[in-house]
Amino acid sequence: HFGLASALGGASPRARGPRSLLREPRGQMSRAPENDFWLWGHWGKRTWKCPMPTQKVLEKIRDIVIGESFIIALTAGGMLKAWGNDGYGCLGLGMEHQGNVTEPTPLIFPKADANENIEIIEVQKGKRHVLALSQAGQVYAWGDNSCGQLGLANNFHGAYEPHRIEAFKDMFISQILAVDNMSYALTKDGFVYAWGYNEAHALGLTHKIPKVEKPEPLDLRGERVKRLAVKEVVGNSKSNSGKTLIGFVNYDESLLLDQRQWAVEAGKRGPGAAKKEQVMDPDKEKEIFESVTLMRRVMENTVGWWNHVLEIRHGSPYEEDADMPVGGERAEDLDAYAQLETLDKAVKDLDALIQSAKEQLQEVSKRHEGTKNVKFVLAVFTDACRLRKEKIEGTIAARQLVRFKQDILDVDSTQFDNANHKLEETAKHLQRIMENVRTHKVSARPALFTKALQDSISEAIECKLQYIESERKLQRASGWKDNSEVLQPALMTIKERWGALREFSVYNLHHQILQKPEYKDRQFKSNEDLLEHLTGESNKMIDAIIRIDLDKLISRDTLVPGLCYDLLTENAELRKMCNYYQLHVLILKQLEAGANFPVSAAALVSRRA
Repeated sequence: HFGLASALGGASPRARGPRSLLREPRGQMSRAPENDFWLWGHWGKRTWKCPMPTQKVLEKIRDIVIGESFIIALTAGGMLKAWGNDGYGCLGLGMEHQGNVTEPTPLIFPKADANENIEIIEVQKGKRHVLALSQAGQVYAWGDNSCGQLGLANNFHGAYEPHRIEAFKDMFISQILAVDNMSYALTKDGFVYAWGYNEAHALGLTHKIPKVEKPEPLDLRGERVKRLAVKEVVGNSKSNSGKTLIGFVNYDESLLLDQRQWAVEAGKRGPGAAKKEQVMDPDKEKEIFESVTLMRRVMENTVGWWNHVLEIRHGSPYEEDADMPVGGERAEDLDAYAQLETLDKAVKDLDALIQSAKEQLQEVSKRHEGTKNVKFVLAVFTDACRLRKEKIEGTIAARQLVRFKQDILDVDSTQFDNANHKLEETAKHLQRIMENVRTHKVSARPALFTKALQDSISEAIECKLQYIESERKLQRASGWKDNSEVLQPALMTIKERWGALREFSVYNLHHQILQKPEYKDRQFKSNEDLLEHLTGESNKMIDAIIRIDLDKLISRDTLVPGLCYDLLTENAELRKMCNYYQLHVLILKQLEAGANFPVSAAALVSRRA
């Protein structure tokens, strides 16, 4: 057992101590010996009853593999060093070093080019072969190859020095495993390759070829493996014992790595470091409490500001359901019919809130830790206020522009000697309005739709001016005499609108609305609720017919007396009143017929039928 003794540094069970120490080269002072590792238990044919120190490698060791009479150590620098003796080439030092090697000797790995730096990060030993994995994800093998376990198809007997497995040349291997005469490799993408002894499907491949000389992938049904492991199964008899391979899919090694790292750091700092780390730094603790206090104060301020925003009401988003107003009044009605002075005040109030939020944000920004959530809350609040402010400013600008569109010189034809004077005065008035529209400053940063409205009104006025000029030329050609043909287009328009109003029937409206699918199962709280809804729908339909007349500047013909348009508008308003009374009578009749509220729209239709 000379190999055992040399592997342990020249010591034997009887002789330990001075003879097992590694001495410094001549010319240098000797240093205190450092133990590489201790070993005990069964090794080969011997049993070490007490721990045996080994002092062979001067460098720090990351891992070792042990053969029957040899040791291979993986140093912290990524180098493999072997000593002892082996007849199958597991030392990896070449054929000339199969016998006894008394000192740790570095293994030489084949390089793809002269500049390649091969650093080994893992070493595995099977029954009679060895595998090594480099930092570059390449696999090297040497030793016995009688079962194809080296993955070298052209080398049946074996290899006495490391050879690169060419099958993995274009892959990155993250783990290797050597089990008896079998070899395994795990790629970084989670695929498992196996080669070597395959009697009775030992490798886990889909075929039972007894010797697999090249790495082949395992069929894992599309699952990606994160880690490989081999577990020793010990039974009551030798036939019930063996080794089981495991491929972890859901594998978490972070805790293990953290514990190892903590142990390394704690070892560097000393035995009391762990207790010290349990006590929080006072400055850090103070900073955390200040951040919590700041968060609470900012949230309280923001809640108060937001309540004020809700009190302003103007500029709020429109409800998705236009028939279900919030607080009894629709948001669009608030902005559309509120006085401009009220909207201006709302803009100033929002400006004040935005400024307060900015000042709060500046205060928060002076701190670097624990302010991320606070900044987010303030940013969201500021954006909400800005959006409401921009919406109100757009409403103000649009309403101011609409005023120009509805403005027209209201004159009586009797004030002019002839139609030429009236057309001329109207043209001058339009010119003044167009100049006001073009020079009107809608806002500091006008919205796209507001600018488009301003341009559209200017274009409409230009078209109106061209139309007036065409009327003047036509009247001039006729000698400025009364010409009813000139008024025919405008009068026909008035007649069509009047006819549409005459054809309107609240009874038909009641029938059409309640037949719609969205009204089938709708419950009305009371007869007043139904009355209010139908009246509103009726007014919308009438307004749709006459709304265009509200834009007097565009829709009215200059030569047509304004009384014609006023009569049309008056007729529409009277019909609205009539609709109210007709609906009221309709509901009274339904109540007399036995309708109870709340009642569904479908039931009302059935009773009416």
